[in-house]
Amino acid sequence: MPVILMDPALPDLIPARGVAYLAGHVFVTEDVHPRLLWDLPSYEYVSFARDLPPRAVVLSSDRTHPLVRQEVARGEEVITADALRGTRLLEAVALMDRLRRTGPWEKQQTHDSLRRYLLEEVYELLDTFDRVDADEMRSELGDLLLQVLFHARIAEDAAQGAFTIDDVAQSFIDKVSYRTPGVLSGEHADLERQIQEWEDRKAAERSRGSVLDGLVTSQPVLALTQKLFERLVAADFPRNAISPSLTRIDIPIRRHARDSVEDSQRRLVMQLMSDVRAAENAAGIDGVIPRDENTWRKYLGMSYDETVIPAQPVEQVSSQPVEPVRSEATSRVETPPDDRALHDDRAESRSPSPPVTNEVTSCVETPAPVDAETTGQFRPVRVAAPSTDPRAYYFEFPKPGERFDFPDLAEHRAAPEPEPAPSNDFPEPDDFPGPPPKYRTVDVDPHAATEREVDVSYGSDVPQMVIRHEWDDEDD
Repeated sequence: MPVILMDPALPDLIPARGVAYLAGHVFVTEDVHPRLLWDLPSYEYVSFARDLPPRAVVLSSDRTHPLVRQEVARGEEVITADALRGTRLLEAVALMDRLRRTGPWEKQQTHDSLRRYLLEEVYELLDTFDRVDADEMRSELGDLLLQVLFHARIAEDAAQGAFTIDDVAQSFIDKVSYRTPGVLSGEHADLERQIQEWEDRKAAERSRGSVLDGLVTSQPVLALTQKLFERLVAADFPRNAISPSLTRIDIPIRRHARDSVEDSQRRLVMQLMSDVRAAENAAGIDGVIPRDENTWRKYLGMSYDETVIPAQPVEQVSSQPVEPVRSEATSRVETPPDDRALHDDRAESRSPSPPVTNEVTSCVETPAPVDAETTGQFRPVRVAAPSTDPRAYYFEFPKPGERFDFPDLAEHRAAPEPEPAPSNDFPEPDDFPGPPPKYRTVDVDPHAATEREVDVSYGSDVPQMVIRHEWDDEDD
């Protein structure tokens, strides 16, 4: 009768060919998980080698057990399942968990205390690549795996932000699956396309953040410099904004070096990163994410083309047409239906306006233009001007006696309001004695006179202002 060997990492997995042999009495070694015993109709524990009755069935998960070796030596059939790759990882996880709970040294370790060991294991693994030693490489990979399991187990005990080794594995699965959709789905097997998909998905993950997000500054300075350049080139950062000293490292040949070359290079890299973040913060105030050279130049304080509109990130571009918002917040005024032709003529005479963007505009109260047909009273009009336009913040009132026509802000003049619909309660025009009086500018300032009055007859034009120094008698 056969010897059925199970995988110790999968205690509930019985080889398909061995299921039929478990219907009768089974001799079980002590390494079999107790949970499985409840499903056996009849079993008997065997902890050492002894003679078994004919046609006995042995169930075990330990190839080295004395009873198993005895039966194999007698030529009994061995039924086992094909080993699944990764099952030994379960044993490694269980071993690390046991050490963390019972080992006095493992109990005291933290992420920070293991920092130097992790760095050492990485460098030792890199050395095996140069020696091309398979045994050493396998051993060093195991040491590096120990660090991964150790840090994941420490994180499991954290009071806040705890996670397990399963969360680490899931993070790997999610990231790789998201960044390689074409290859995993069988859509294509093109190398260049796979690389492009990876870079596009990776860029989309941080498109709304800084171009420096995820850049590890504690890595060796040469690797840091190279990674920084890759990020900046992908974001269309201007090349002439990078100091030439960053692209070349000169190591002096002298007995006593005055400065550390690595430290000097790191300071230059950190300064460039500081400039990049400052430009991103300045652009963020205007609601812009710099991803083209002209926008970078603007917020870096360099010369740039003012006519170029910053490109929006892909996630912010909408396929729907932008409807003009007509509210007090944007100060756009509806043109009355009767005055659309006049409004169109004025629009054609002016220079073309820049395209509508989503940039925030500043609305300020400015006086309306005054001409010969107005009363001379300033009427506030809401004007929408870009926040970078000085006219949105500064206004110069006319001096006494000067005419104020607002030549530069004529295009921002509010359109006339539509006339109210006629009402049945409103008097007819024939009920008035005459047209309303017409107003005309005066040549004499009436405020300079101490006593004055104006002779105006209703229904006629307003005459020149008459200055009188003596009051008329009450009888007159």
